[in-house]
Amino acid sequence: MLWSPDLETYQRMAELEIFGDERVELLDGLLVAMSPKGAEHEQALSYLTRRAFKVVDERNEIRIQFALTLAEGRVPEPDLAIVPPEIPRPYHPANAALVCEVAATSLRTDRTTKLAIYARAGIPEYWILDVNGLTLEVHTGPQGDTYSTTKWPQSGLVHARFCEFSVPLDELWAATTRSY
Repeated sequence: MLWSPDLETYQRMAELEIFGDERVELLDGLLVAMSPKGAEHEQALSYLTRRAFKVVDERNEIRIQFALTLAEGRVPEPDLAIVPPEIPRPYHPANAALVCEVAATSLRTDRTTKLAIYARAGIPEYWILDVNGLTLEVHTGPQGDTYSTTKWPQSGLVHARFCEFSVPLDELWAATTRSY
């Protein structure tokens, strides 16, 4: 049987640096090792970060690979989260206007486990950026363990519905596939 720490224990373990250099997140009560980041993942996240700081209203918080405390046993660390100032913070923000996961090797988890976690938490908009397929999935309308609407924009400027964030897809794909 796997041991499942409660939220307070998990937070204390993180504070005591029990995990060392291992990157873990608490998903549905289980400690899950996070996938290593490849070049495309880092380049996409770097672009999203620069873009967020250009276009997101300064009253909102831009969180890059920081935890969200969504419920007992659910403390994911999304690649990008836009958090309005009024969101409560048990340890970390308890919700976000937008969450974005950049997927290279984590696509299955991002489409299943994390999608269900974000939907149950009522995150109004969840983006999955697949750096291998150069596709963006935009999920809105959380209902239970899923979202009522999923769109796959192919080109142009993609606007978040619940915060001031937008991404020109051609620039995102160019940044993701740039070779140095």
